[in-house]
Amino acid sequence: MNHKGTVTLETERLTLRRFRLTDAEDALRYWLSYPLVTYRYQLDGAYADLSSVEAQLVEWINSYSSDHFYKWAIEERASGACMGEIYLWDINEEDASCETGYALGEVFGNKGYMTEACNAVIRFCFEALCVKKLRVCTRSSNVGSQKVIAKCGFSHIKTDENALWENGVQVDRYFYTLTRDAWGNA
Repeated sequence: MNHKGTVTLETERLTLRRFRLTDAEDALRYWLSYPLVTYRYQLDGAYADLSSVEAQLVEWINSYSSDHFYKWAIEERASGACMGEIYLWDINEEDASCETGYALGEVFGNKGYMTEACNAVIRFCFEALCVKKLRVCTRSSNVGSQKVIAKCGFSHIKTDENALWENGVQVDRYFYTLTRDAWGNA
């Protein structure tokens, strides 16, 4: 893999960039304070106050010194709002693979923003990083994420039945993959 770190990516409506401390209010307002959003995206939990969000942002900002750290703030270009995040993790050098994850404020949902952001990161992975396989997983209850995954061309590879709890009910976890070859032939 050809690591580059979190570089700025631009799409028609979005700028994917490194987080800044000034993103704290938007992050708290749009997604980090919402239990359902943070729960579904398997973050550590909802944040209750600005100082805890700022502490998290400082941790991420400090991690940008590594060219193996990939976490983008998703900024709506028209408004400048920091509306979510998208990241790469579980990087495996041996098979040139990694996993992606994302979170988006509900107010920005159903507008194609996450599909747009995800496609930009997919292109970056396959063209710049030389990733061979990208992975993603989601809960069976997260229909919005499933739509993004399908629109981005991922293929379902496995279901872990009753793997997770959500509001006292067991839900399945779906696993997907997208290879560079399949993406290049789409």
